[in-house]
Amino acid sequence: MVMEVHRTNQSRLLRKQARGECAYCGTPVEWYDRYDARRIPLSPELPAAQIPERYQWHISRGVAYPGVDPRAPRYCRVPHPAMCPALEHADLPPELGDVVAVLAVRMRKRIDSGFVPTLPPAPGDDQERDGDEGKPSRRPGPTAPERVRHTVHYTGSLRLGPGPLEDLQCTAAREDGARCPNPVFVTGEGRWELLDLPHLPGRRGQMILSASNGKMWVWSLTTLDFPAAARWLRQRCPAHDDHTAAFCRPEWEDFHPLRHSDFIVARKPEGYEPAPGDGPTIHDGPRTLRQCAQTGCHNTTPAAVPDGWLCWQCRKRLNRRTGARRPQRRPGPPA
Repeated sequence: MVMEVHRTNQSRLLRKQARGECAYCGTPVEWYDRYDARRIPLSPELPAAQIPERYQWHISRGVAYPGVDPRAPRYCRVPHPAMCPALEHADLPPELGDVVAVLAVRMRKRIDSGFVPTLPPAPGDDQERDGDEGKPSRRPGPTAPERVRHTVHYTGSLRLGPGPLEDLQCTAAREDGARCPNPVFVTGEGRWELLDLPHLPGRRGQMILSASNGKMWVWSLTTLDFPAAARWLRQRCPAHDDHTAAFCRPEWEDFHPLRHSDFIVARKPEGYEPAPGDGPTIHDGPRTLRQCAQTGCHNTTPAAVPDGWLCWQCRKRLNRRTGARRPQRRPGPPA
């Protein structure tokens, strides 16, 4: 069976792929694309008359908007963090207290049946409770990014790593059969580069381009020679840059801006490139330069020359004026 999104739908997210469970309480939730290029977990439809106005959301063409749908004002949806029983709700309205109590009973039943909940965030963390805050938040669910993943660029291809560059681990196997713990990253190999994102179709693609200004920071390997770049692509450390047995396959993943939009790096990371003066010096220039002794000439030389040194241009003009090294005229044929 082939599933396709209707052409009039503003979201490219399939409902089958957007269903999940809250990592804190295990309640089934549905993730939707928000109007501001973010995502939000929503509950099933509830009677709008029993829900406070600031908790009301509706769906229009696959995109979540705050408020009640004017075409169907009797029902609305509620962001799941606003009534998750695993979180503390200090200012919870009485209208949602009964819903939270019912979900708490279901949560205890799931725990008794083997569900292992994730530790909820601290009260001081930026947890989106009512779904109408403008700050980025930590949202429960399997689709929320738990770590930073950097992208590597080489010869026009983008590869997404399993984490930051410094956490990229060698895939070679040691003599004892364990995986090599050495990192792949070496300071001085590669640099950060700002690339343009390709054209992304649909409303989802346009929201990604708007949120990232159409650009992303990637770690470029184009300045390296082929052996050094091949070591990165094989995910090997400098000590195992040979045909050593592999403990596992490389963990690279082909980067796709739609599937991996959560890992687009919009701000250049710091602390990866060597500071000025830390790397090897190829040529720092001569310490002293001797200038040509001719008045008005600005030619210089780093070589050790005596006082009164003239550059080759001034020496040539001087020889022309003084007649030095003038070729002698050959004698003509005898009369």
